[in-house]
Amino acid sequence: MDDAAAWRKSVEDERAGRGAFYLGKDTPLSIESRERFHGLQWFALDARFRVRSAKLRRHEAPIAGRVGATGLDAVAMLEVGELRFELLGKSVRLFAYSPTPGASDEDYILVPFRDETSGKETYGAGRYLDVEPDARDEYELDFNRAYHPYCAHDDAWACTLPPPENKLPLRVEAGERMR
Repeated sequence: MDDAAAWRKSVEDERAGRGAFYLGKDTPLSIESRERFHGLQWFALDARFRVRSAKLRRHEAPIAGRVGATGLDAVAMLEVGELRFELLGKSVRLFAYSPTPGASDEDYILVPFRDETSGKETYGAGRYLDVEPDARDEYELDFNRAYHPYCAHDDAWACTLPPPENKLPLRVEAGERMR
């Protein structure tokens, strides 16, 4: 299988898994939200939204308190640095976050963002990309994998909000979308 086919299959498998999770026995949805839920919707896969290499420029020390949330029980996050990269011919940047020690069972880097589709084709409060920590701080940012937080599908959840600086000045027609 060539790289493009392997990438396509990997993204499609991830999307199917996310959809199965929402419909499964461990769903994050309340009973009321399950009744209204009709599955996840996605933009068509588009390789233009796959950034192969974005270098994380870490802060000297993580910064607390830079992200808001939709409720009090959202995971506390630390701003760890800034990712700079090219997307659709534009130089852009996004701040990256990790859970404060003890706030999560998982070790990951969260890249919350908004773009010109937010509040129209996608959830108004923004979408997320998750990446696994890398010792070299070199990351692939694949916006085809961007997803809505749980609070987009169920008001019972509290979600991290992207800071104003994480609004991309373009349309990211990739990843999860609203109906």
